[in-house]
Amino acid sequence: MKRNTKITAILLAVSMVCSMAACGNTTGSATSSSTPATQETVTETEIEETAEETATTAEPLEPVTLVIAMNDASGTMDDEVEAAINDLPQVKELGITIDLIRYAKGEFKEKSSLALSSGEQIDLIFDALWMTYSKRAAAGEYYDISELLKDHPKLYNAIPKTHWDAATINGGIYAVPTYKESGEQWGIYVNTKWAKDNVPDPNAYIGDIDGLNELLKKYKDDGHGPWVGTYANYDAVMQLLRMNEYSQINRAVMVDRKNPSVALNYFETDYFKKTCQIYRDWYEYGIFSSDVLTAEASYFDNFKNEDDYGFSITTYTPCGEEYTLAEVGFERTYIPISNVFLSSNACLGSLFCIPVTCEHPDRAVDFLELWNTDPEVKNLFTYGIEGKNYTLN
Repeated sequence: MKRNTKITAILLAVSMVCSMAACGNTTGSATSSSTPATQETVTETEIEETAEETATTAEPLEPVTLVIAMNDASGTMDDEVEAAINDLPQVKELGITIDLIRYAKGEFKEKSSLALSSGEQIDLIFDALWMTYSKRAAAGEYYDISELLKDHPKLYNAIPKTHWDAATINGGIYAVPTYKESGEQWGIYVNTKWAKDNVPDPNAYIGDIDGLNELLKKYKDDGHGPWVGTYANYDAVMQLLRMNEYSQINRAVMVDRKNPSVALNYFETDYFKKTCQIYRDWYEYGIFSSDVLTAEASYFDNFKNEDDYGFSITTYTPCGEEYTLAEVGFERTYIPISNVFLSSNACLGSLFCIPVTCEHPDRAVDFLELWNTDPEVKNLFTYGIEGKNYTLN
C-alpha cells in the first residue's frame, strides 16, 4: 500500500468531527514543562509546506489494532458498527483495525484512569477540558501531536484554528478537538406546555436574574417540581448565573468579561453574594429540593414526568430539545440565561487524545485524520449503520 501525503492528491470531503459529550463545567488550562516531546505550536504555514514538499511513498504498513476508549454507554449494535467500520476499504488501506471499548459517562473518568495507570492498551481516548485534559496533558500522560500534524494536513485543516489554539498547552497539542459547537450559553429547560402560556419570549431572561427568580417561583407555584439535580451537579448551578458576567479559569478565579485582562476571586465579588442570596431564596421556596444536599439521583425521577416536571440546568446544544425528546419523553423549552460566548470550554468539550503508552502514535493520527474527514467513517461512528440504526427521509 502506498501513501501520498501531498494534500492535492486527496479529494475526500471534510465534515464535522463526531461529537461525543455535552459540555460541562469549565476547568482551567494547565501549563507544565514536564510534557512529552513538547514542540513549538504548529502553524498553518508549516502544515502547507509539509504537504507540498513531502510527496513520498511508503512501504506497506504493518497491520495494527487501535483500542479506542469511548465516553459512551454500550448500545444494541456496537459489535456490528465496529465491524462495519473495520470493513471499510479506506480503513483497511490504513492497515488499521479498531477495537472500541465503552465506559458509561458516570464511570468513564474512574475506569479510564485505572486502565491507563495499569498499562492496559488504549491508543485513543476521549477527554475534555471539563474532564481531565489539562491535568493529564500537563502530567505528560498524552502524546504531543504537533509534529505529526505537519504530516496530516487534511486533519489540521478540517478543524478551525480556534480549536487547535484552545487545545495548546505550553506549546504542545495533546488532542484532536471535536469540531462541534464553539459557543457556550447557559440556561434552563422547562415544560413546554407551561412555557407556551407563561414564557412568550424565552430570550427575555438573558442577564435578568431577578426576572428568572420570579419566573421559577411561578413555575413552582403552578405545580412543577424542583431543580432535577443533586449536589453532585453543583457546578452547573454555579455556572447558571455567573456565566453572563464572568469567564471561569477555575472554581475561584474568574475573569470579568468587561475587563478580561484582570483575574479576580469570584467569591469576593458582589455578584457571588447576590447569587447566594437568590439560591437561599430558591431553597426556602422549594425551587431547590429540601434534600438537595443528600438526595440520590433517583429521587428526582419523581419530578421527570410531563405534568410536574421540574427544571434542568444546561449548556445549550443546537437542536438539543429535539435530540433529547426521546430520552425525556415530552417537549421542553430552553430559556437562555447568558449570552452566547466563545470559550475554550466549548471548543474542548470533546477531544480524542493519544496516551504516551500508545506504541503507534503515528498510526493513531492516521486514523484520526480519516475519522475527521471521511463522511462514511464519521456517519458510522455518529449514527451507526444506515437502514438498521437510522434511515434518511
